[in-house]
Amino acid sequence: MKRLLLLLLLFPFSVYGGAPLSATAVQTAVGGTGGAAANSFTVTLGSTPTQYNTLIAVVSTNSGAVWDVSQTRVIWRQVATTGYNATGPNVSRIYSGNIVSASAGTVITFTVFTGSNAGGVSIVAEYTGQYLYTSAVSTPATGNSASPSSGSITPGTPPSLIVACLTNRGTWSTQTTVYSSPTNGFSLASQQNTTSNSANNDRSVAMLVKLVTDQSATSAGATITSAQWSGVAGSFTQSQSGFFIP
Repeated sequence: MKRLLLLLLLFPFSVYGGAPLSATAVQTAVGGTGGAAANSFTVTLGSTPTQYNTLIAVVSTNSGAVWDVSQTRVIWRQVATTGYNATGPNVSRIYSGNIVSASAGTVITFTVFTGSNAGGVSIVAEYTGQYLYTSAVSTPATGNSASPSSGSITPGTPPSLIVACLTNRGTWSTQTTVYSSPTNGFSLASQQNTTSNSANNDRSVAMLVKLVTDQSATSAGATITSAQWSGVAGSFTQSQSGFFIP
C-alpha cells in the first residue's frame, strides 16, 4: 500500500494529459510558393529544432491535396483539414511533427497538387512540450465574408494548446490579406501570403493560438477584407508517457 501511495504521489496524472502543459513557442518560420505556381515549397527554421519538442504547421493551398510533408528525423502527420471550399478553391490544413532526433533537419518540404493556380503557403512553429498529441479537432468552417472562423472545437483533456488555421483566397489583383482582431481570447501568432498578385491565384494563412485549462467549446476568428475563406482548429495535449501518441 505504501508503494502504491508513493507511485500515486510521483505520477499523479494520466498518460494522456492532465499535467501542467509546457507549450511555449520556441521559433516560427514561414514559406510558400511565392509569386509563381509550383508543386512544392519549403519552410526553413532558423535553428535546429529540439528533440521531443513538437512542430505545428498551418497550411493554405488551392483545392489540390498536400501529398507529403517531409523533414529529416521528424515524423509529420495531418491533424485536420477543411476539405474543398465550395465558395472558392482554398483549403486549410494543420499538421504536427514529432522531433525524434537531436539532429533533425531545419527544412520542411510541402509537396502539393500542381496546376495553373497552384499556390501554397505555410507557417511552422516549434513548441516545447514532450510529444504534444492531437486531442480534438474542430468542425471545419468555410465562407465568403470578412469574418473567417475555425469552426467550433471542444478541446480534449486539459490543459490544451489550441491552434487554429485561417486561410483566404485572393480575388483581386494584389493579395495583401491582413488578419486582425482575433476573437475569443486567441492570439495571432503569425500570418503570411503568397505574392503572385493575380486575381484568384494567391493564398493567405494565419495561425491563432490559445492555452485552455477546461473543455469549454470555443472557436477562433479574425477580421479580413471580405473574401472567400476556410478555417479549422486542433487541440494539443502533452503526452505523459514519454512516447509519441499518434
